[in-house]
Amino acid sequence: TVALARSLTLACSNSARQQKRPKNMALMEVDSDEKFTQEAVNFLKEHCWLSSCCCFGLGCASPTPLVWSQSKVCCFQSQATSDEDCWGDMGLCMCTNKICCYVEHTQFPPDGLRVALCSIFCLGSAPEQPKDEDSLDVSYLEDACWLYYCCCEGAGCTSKCCDPMISGQQKVFCCFGKSFTGDCCGDRGIISVYSKVCCCVEYAQIPCGITPGIGLCGMMCFGGNLHLHEDGTASGSD
Repeated sequence: TVALARSLTLACSNSARQQKRPKNMALMEVDSDEKFTQEAVNFLKEHCWLSSCCCFGLGCASPTPLVWSQSKVCCFQSQATSDEDCWGDMGLCMCTNKICCYVEHTQFPPDGLRVALCSIFCLGSAPEQPKDEDSLDVSYLEDACWLYYCCCEGAGCTSKCCDPMISGQQKVFCCFGKSFTGDCCGDRGIISVYSKVCCCVEYAQIPCGITPGIGLCGMMCFGGNLHLHEDGTASGSD
């Protein structure tokens, strides 16, 4: 009986921890190397490559989605999509940027009017973490020292200088993009770019990793290794 009671107590405790997990934990899974690899494989398999030479290629695709990209240059990474709701939890337009200790925040229409000077809010309170699951972790906004905030735009500084060093997210109607710093090399290499704008697609990577191979007009002659990455776990050009 005692053992059963302990088991029930432990199960309830674990359930409570899962319920308290922040929503942006889902974003950490999206930004993982495994998820990134799977999205890169799908991107390379679904489109017609007019020219491809292992490390880079140009092609065409359907016009939807209008914008999609995953890119990495050294430690700087960014993502963009046009699948966001035009008017959601982040409003019509939103911009949050952090470079070292400097932070800025803009939102229209504002989620409540804010007026502040030297971190003293005469109206409203400091911006909070957006409820949107696609949002980056911007909890540092709540603890920042705001030099000023006027209605829908403000700037300040935070003590979290390198956590992360660079972080930003922007939303304009249905287009949403985010940028952040990560590993300089890692499984994604030094450079990896997968982007789509309307009907035009391109990819580039250094060193060569996931690739459809060498070919023209959708016909690959040799060098492809997409089948080695279908589960999103393989790496390298075996």
